[in-house]
Amino acid sequence: MTRQVQPRDALVNKPPGLRGRKAARTRLAIVSALRERLRTTELSDISVEQLAHDADVSRMTFFNYFSSKREAVDLLMVIHVFEMEASVRRKGLRGADGIEHLFALVGEAMVDAPQRM
Repeated sequence: MTRQVQPRDALVNKPPGLRGRKAARTRLAIVSALRERLRTTELSDISVEQLAHDADVSRMTFFNYFSSKREAVDLLMVIHVFEMEASVRRKGLRGADGIEHLFALVGEAMVDAPQRM
């Protein structure tokens, strides 16, 4: 009897298990805490301890998911870019209309925290 090999796509697209979902929630909680802190505080003034506290995790847990505060910032930026791209897609915009919408989104971010820009 031969063993059936799953196609590569089935392995790649397999939904995450409980551990994977919990890890994703923890990473998102940390990044969300960072996003909220950045609304009022300079990045250099935000500590890992503050982010861990805000995300309701320990400092050690923070470092289980991110090697540094900068790495958490990198993920936040990736998420932000995907959110902007999703907004353009939801509105069905293309070309100059899509670019105009992106500028409007950046403008809204500037209004939310002008001292940060």
